[in-house]
Amino acid sequence: MKFGCRLIAILAGSWLLAATAFAESVPAVATKAAAEEKGFTLTETYEGSVDSDGFISDINTTAGYIFNPHFSINMGVPYLFVNPSTSKTGTTSASGIGNPSIGARYSGKAPLFDFSSGLSGAFPVASSATGLSTGRVTFDWDNHFAHGFDHLTPFRRKIAAAQRKG
Repeated sequence: MKFGCRLIAILAGSWLLAATAFAESVPAVATKAAAEEKGFTLTETYEGSVDSDGFISDINTTAGYIFNPHFSINMGVPYLFVNPSTSKTGTTSASGIGNPSIGARYSGKAPLFDFSSGLSGAFPVASSATGLSTGRVTFDWDNHFAHGFDHLTPFRRKIAAAQRKG
């Protein structure tokens, strides 16, 4: 019962926070030219995964700096929630600060699609006994391709109105 209440509270709070921010925010593209997009950033994300081993989620706080439209760096620390499946014997739920990470990202825009590639590494500071860490240094390389479709863009009228005012 404790797991179910906590899961519902986390999901409801995350959904409300995301819905409020998404509905009221205007993307940086609408307010700044690409040359002006530089400076400090702060990002808060919530992620989760469910499988036969249980439910694992994290709230990740990341701070970074954008040098120019192509290059940025960041560092972050997650807060993890590990809830193993009830069918696994000898396992208990745990939560706490996970491994801190640092990363760098390259981004490029093209007429056909936008591209982003990032490299990050995490350092084993959290407890591997409780499942909050692997106990090893980890690296992650991710790539992202995107293409915007004008007629399918949410809040397109709001963004256009903000561009006309700015």
